[in-house]
Amino acid sequence: MGAHPHELDPAPSAASGATEIARVWGARGGQYVSLDADLWRDPAAWGITLADLARHVANAHMQAGRGNARAVLRKIKQGFDAHWSRPANPSQRGGLFLFEAGPPPADP
Repeated sequence: MGAHPHELDPAPSAASGATEIARVWGARGGQYVSLDADLWRDPAAWGITLADLARHVANAHMQAGRGNARAVLRKIKQGFDAHWSRPANPSQRGGLFLFEAGPPPADP
């Protein structure tokens, strides 16, 4: 467990040379995000990461007995599409914190 009581541990399979991509916190009615925006030069890589994350969330829901992974993934996409078309009110609380972590790690 990390320093914060609600901090999640890294995945056991994450190698010691792994790079943290992003963190998202929910606090005071908003989302607070820190990320390494320089990790990939091609913004499409972020799309791949978001799609992979959605699949992980869908699988987690299935493993917890909260639905079929495909159905959960469809609901996630519905929420994504709705929010993409009508972003949250800019006055909502939240923030983005960018970190410059240096050059991306070398491919294995």
